[in-house]
Amino acid sequence: MNISESTHDEIMETCYPDLNKALVAAELDEEELDYSEKGCDQIRKAVQVERTRLRDSHPPAKKTETELGREIQKQTGAPSVLVNRIVREGAKKRLQTTEGEGKKPN
Repeated sequence: MNISESTHDEIMETCYPDLNKALVAAELDEEELDYSEKGCDQIRKAVQVERTRLRDSHPPAKKTETELGREIQKQTGAPSVLVNRIVREGAKKRLQTTEGEGKKPN
């Protein structure tokens, strides 16, 4: 076994355990050169499992602190930490300006 084969095996065992098991156990055709129809179905099912396995285990994304932040996050898909920082910096700059000083508030 060369390095690329051992690397492939390690990746399959670590990153795609369900697919790896299916590939090993999948039924072969009569000539044993390729997978049978049943074997291909087993592999397809394992691929579907792998596509959802990690997605389902991730915790839900954290919400932003403000409504404006939620709107920005919805439009950009940016992480809440970044959006909160942007909103905070924008609010801080806005409060430091003298715009509207001496006028009645809305």
